Amino acid sequence: MIGLFLAVFFIAPRADPATPAAVKIDFKHVLNEFDPKVALGYTLDGHERGDTKLILTPRNVNLIRHSGLHSMTYRLRTELGCEAWHWNPSGNWSDPKNHRGYWISNSNSKKPIEVSYGYFLPRRGNSGDQANNTGFSRLDDGAENTFWKSNPYLSKRYTGEADENHPQWVVIDLAKARLLNEIRIEWGNPFATDFSVQYWNGPNEPDADEGSWLAFPNLLRISSRGGVQKLTLPGHHLVRWVRIWLRTSSHTADADLSNKSHLDSRDREGFAIREIYLGETEKGKFHDFIRHGKRSQTVMAVSSTDPWHRASDIDYSTEQPGFDAVIKSGIGNNLPILLPVPALYGVPEDPPGMVKYLMNRNVLLSGIEIGEEPDGQLGEPADYAALYKQVATEIKKVDPKVLLGGPSLQSSRFDYNIFPQPPSRPRWSTLFVRALEKEQAIDKLNFFSFEWYPFDNVCSNLQAHLTNQPTILSNIFHQLHAQGIPKSIPLFITEYGYSAFGGEPEVTLDGAVMDAEIVGTGLSQEASRLYMYGSEPSNLMDERGCGSYGDNMILLGDDQFQARYKLATFWAEWLITRKWLSHAGGLHKLYSATVIGSNNFGAYPVLHPDGTIAIMILNESRKASQLVRLNDFPTGSTVSQFGPAQYKWHANKEDGFPSKSLPPKEFELGSSHEIKLPPDSITVVESKKPHSN
Repeated sequence: MIGLFLAVFFIAPRADPATPAAVKIDFKHVLNEFDPKVALGYTLDGHERGDTKLILTPRNVNLIRHSGLHSMTYRLRTELGCEAWHWNPSGNWSDPKNHRGYWISNSNSKKPIEVSYGYFLPRRGNSGDQANNTGFSRLDDGAENTFWKSNPYLSKRYTGEADENHPQWVVIDLAKARLLNEIRIEWGNPFATDFSVQYWNGPNEPDADEGSWLAFPNLLRISSRGGVQKLTLPGHHLVRWVRIWLRTSSHTADADLSNKSHLDSRDREGFAIREIYLGETEKGKFHDFIRHGKRSQTVMAVSSTDPWHRASDIDYSTEQPGFDAVIKSGIGNNLPILLPVPALYGVPEDPPGMVKYLMNRNVLLSGIEIGEEPDGQLGEPADYAALYKQVATEIKKVDPKVLLGGPSLQSSRFDYNIFPQPPSRPRWSTLFVRALEKEQAIDKLNFFSFEWYPFDNVCSNLQAHLTNQPTILSNIFHQLHAQGIPKSIPLFITEYGYSAFGGEPEVTLDGAVMDAEIVGTGLSQEASRLYMYGSEPSNLMDERGCGSYGDNMILLGDDQFQARYKLATFWAEWLITRKWLSHAGGLHKLYSATVIGSNNFGAYPVLHPDGTIAIMILNESRKASQLVRLNDFPTGSTVSQFGPAQYKWHANKEDGFPSKSLPPKEFELGSSHEIKLPPDSITVVESKKPHSN
């Protein structure tokens, strides 16, 4: 609802803290209706080897459930790590004799799944990833027998569209501008029969809006016959970023594959390059500017990667909790879960088996999220839409009624252009929706999801973060609709937290207020669901290198992931789910409220199913207290308050801990109807009798 957020936050001159501000509730203006048992939940993510057993202990699970959050979404770390996922260790290879190829997990196995793992992709093209970042690109690894290959499921054979509609690409970052006059491409099979070589002419990196890709003068449209192809430039060109734009495939396979007993048709789809060389030839001698190697290589980025792999490619450092271990632990509260399935690094035929497996165990699904952060993996929106459609089509054959959605946009670089051409092209979400509409598959998008970690900087500007977050998130909702997401499609925030980087604000009162503010803002903007990231006990880390230690979590764990302390974020979720909202669930109505006399806090009033009302008030000021008057609440209403008197953080690098972590204080609203809001605090006021307007 565009503009409604302005009713919740009224900007007024900063008042004297001793002068009460007032909150006026508009009981005729309902912003949202929701059931907290569906709308609010938490995540369960992948971890390192052996961590699942340590995390899913009865004590940890009971503490997680005590936070009051109900539903759960499973997260898929393998998708962030450019890895294929064997959700069941039992399954079938497309080349079973050699234990390699394309994998489909077994949907009918009887053995319980305790853990599952990701698998490195030996045809990978990206130098980095967003998980453990232990992989490397095969485009400049210096090995003659390796190659990058694009995803065969983006070829005409699977999309039904001409290959030119899904051009693939490689981007090379030389780290600084270099004078080039020669490019060498060592092709694999299939190679490109129609391609261009381009350079970025903008002042900043290629995902910026300023600049465009330009073809080198004689490389606008060229062909290849495979092998090693040398491309000579007319003169020298000072460039940093080079892009190889691939249009048409040769649809050929390596001779050595043809001579073997197994040749998969997918080997002929897409494009393959063994090695790339960029440099300068002077007096007949070529000087290569590319660093070739596995651990120290020039940064490469690609449009997609073939999910082909081998049994030997298992990555034990990326462990996903097994479905049966999750079910047995009770962490999901026996409620339907939101299930992610791979799209970028898996095969479309695999996710339906996952759905079957859970159906056979009577596990209900509240929806299926297809893929995870394709924008963060530099996926083109049209490519993701093509993969989305294929996966969705296969899943619907198994469960025609299940809700499907995506793409779980990453928020640190929210809805940006992927190496744009031209610079004025529409944003990622716009192009994704248009692609689904073009393919007549928009009916398979039952919800649109994104992640919300608003601030990369966890080292400073904390007051500005608390003050500005509501407006930033509100604008995101408005932008998504403006960019083409139909208002009829529900919006899910499938992960939220202070930052995608570990830092101290996440374990202090700042993190608690931020989490509560995200929930209040999101529901005010008609978010259908919000999932808090960090239910598992975790440890402190300093990911920005500024001596700020923390992480998105509600429980601080020891070295064995056993919960030691309830953090401020735990009490924030407890207040939201057990005081502000009815823990029993049911239909809640969120009203509009106007804050008069201060711009330091937000107020969120809700009507419970039993007719009582509650309001959550957040003091965003980190230093100043504020008086507030609540004329809509009768004397004797229950007040629950969490702030500096209940919580204090003792910073000590990775050994920090809360020196005080007490439950919220409870007292009754006095006859003055005024409450003092401590700095950095959350206050919930609950009426004891049904409200009548």
